[in-house]
Amino acid sequence: MTLPRSPQVGQVGASKRNSNGDTVLESFSAHVAAKGKTYADALAAGGYEHLLVSAGGLVYGFHDDLDYPFRCSAYFGEWSPIQDRPDSYLLVSPGEKPRLFISAEEGYWDSPPAPVPDWVAAEFEV
Repeated sequence: MTLPRSPQVGQVGASKRNSNGDTVLESFSAHVAAKGKTYADALAAGGYEHLLVSAGGLVYGFHDDLDYPFRCSAYFGEWSPIQDRPDSYLLVSPGEKPRLFISAEEGYWDSPPAPVPDWVAAEFEV
């Protein structure tokens, strides 16, 4: 028996419309703009210029080279749909496009990262 799989980030069509009639790009763009305003207000209130949000890293068991399944931090996940790359970062600076730094391991056993979908790259400096 094969279980149904949820679509991957790159498989979501940017031209598909949600129940409000917005495309994925329009909805995501509005989401990032709202997040940007919230974070800009918080940074201004605290007197800060930038915020670096970490996706988190891999966690290993004691005396083991096998890591636990990766789950990105909630703060990173609310910004980015790319949630399967540990050691990635998001730099938020008010008035600027958020910068997304995606970690890409370069080892024999590591798979190359999936390309960033256009509708995500449109909102971040990758």
